[in-house]
Amino acid sequence: MKDYENFVAKYGDFTSPFAKDVDRWNNEVMGPTVNLIDALYAQGIDPMRNAEARAMIQRSVRNVPYAEAAKMRQNAAAGEAYLKARGALAAKGLYDKDYNDFWLAE
Repeated sequence: MKDYENFVAKYGDFTSPFAKDVDRWNNEVMGPTVNLIDALYAQGIDPMRNAEARAMIQRSVRNVPYAEAAKMRQNAAAGEAYLKARGALAAKGLYDKDYNDFWLAE
């Protein structure tokens, strides 16, 4: 269970200005492991006491697409930088929403 605790400590908290990234994170990174644990408890199996259940959780943690998770974190950082820059431009009166929408539409 130490592997799972480390996994949750490293990947459990994810924020992004894009809801699509947060949903994807929940579905691909945390979702499978959380769903597995929920299913084990629903079957009356305690993952802390059952060696087979612990092995299933470790397998789920190892099968996380870590490269994709790193990309999602990079996207979140880029999104936060974009919003910060957009806010700075808006504060100076230089932000043009129409121009921004034109470039983002392509």
